[in-house]
Amino acid sequence: KGHAEAMLLVGQFYDPTATLPRGSIPVDMTQAKRWYDAALQKGQDKAQAALDSLKEYVRAEEARGNAEARALLQSWN
Repeated sequence: KGHAEAMLLVGQFYDPTATLPRGSIPVDMTQAKRWYDAALQKGQDKAQAALDSLKEYVRAEEARGNAEARALLQSWN
């Protein structure tokens, strides 16, 4: 419903770098970025640090040959 803090938390559930317990939610770098971007647009300042950390991870994954990471980096603004 547009709550910035909730958007940040949803992003953390998908983020492979986050320390939150995710239960059965699979890691998804693209979804993490999507939710962090939405949180940032709604004014959640912590989302920028989360995006920076995620981008560093995605770059490392791309260097390892991860196709999802490569595609995500190509569309990263």
